[in-house]
Amino acid sequence: ALLLMRSGYTHNQSLVTHSLPATVVAGSKSALFAQILLNATSASADSKVSSLMLLLDAPEDNSQKGLFNCKLLDEGVALTEGMNPVPSKNNTTQVLFPFTNPLVISKGTYKILALTCDAAKEPEGYAVYTWRLGAIPGKKILLIPSGSFVVEVANSSPAARKVKGGSMGEIATIFDFYAADEPVQLQMLALQIDGNPRAAAAYSLWDGAMQVGGGTLSGDAVFKTAFTAPFIVPRDAHKSLVVKIDLLLVGGHVQEGDSVAINFDGSSNNFHLTYGTGVTSGRGIIPSTQADTDAPALTILRN
Repeated sequence: ALLLMRSGYTHNQSLVTHSLPATVVAGSKSALFAQILLNATSASADSKVSSLMLLLDAPEDNSQKGLFNCKLLDEGVALTEGMNPVPSKNNTTQVLFPFTNPLVISKGTYKILALTCDAAKEPEGYAVYTWRLGAIPGKKILLIPSGSFVVEVANSSPAARKVKGGSMGEIATIFDFYAADEPVQLQMLALQIDGNPRAAAAYSLWDGAMQVGGGTLSGDAVFKTAFTAPFIVPRDAHKSLVVKIDLLLVGGHVQEGDSVAINFDGSSNNFHLTYGTGVTSGRGIIPSTQADTDAPALTILRN
């Protein structure tokens, strides 16, 4: 957090990231890109804040003109005029948000301000943004076109842990899908096994309590899933897909201490291996996510 002195006490400012979406649909108005916590719970006096200085990190060429009319809001009420920020490719461009009227934060309380922006309707390509408060980065937000979908590791996905060799039906990763503008039925999902791919014997896919796919694994680091029932991501909504795996016993190609992590295979142009069908349009749709996920790993113990 960035600590500032106001009226004789420490005023704490930080970014809140856990509740933010990872994507914004192109053409959105007043989309949420960041949240700033102004914390005066330990203050000895009220404080007035008249401005905030933030940075907009946008390393991709297509990000340079993607956001406009950015505002800070307190419970839906705009505190600033709309700003058209100039993004930075190297975290150096600061954006000053002067408040129309000073914001009073009573001692012993806190406020969470929303940073919203309008997004370009038709981005020319991959566009990603991170608002920063000093050296502290907020959540990376991907701008996606309408009629597309994204995949990331869900917040509910299990943490790294140790499991016994030979364990069956272990939850490896919970993926979170988001479909923009129309529902998407997932037809193929490319996954990779980080760690020792020979330690996993089989996988299964679950939509809640219903199994929607699965198969055996051959020891390859990358595999494409087989769906046995429809998995549909609703329009403008999130949906989770649970991946469970069966592990081999320790011995032979599997050693105690080996790790296994199941991730989306999106780098090196492999995101094209994953695709869905637009339920409304019937057209094929590939994900906007163009990078591997980074799910926590399972570490194998002796049987």
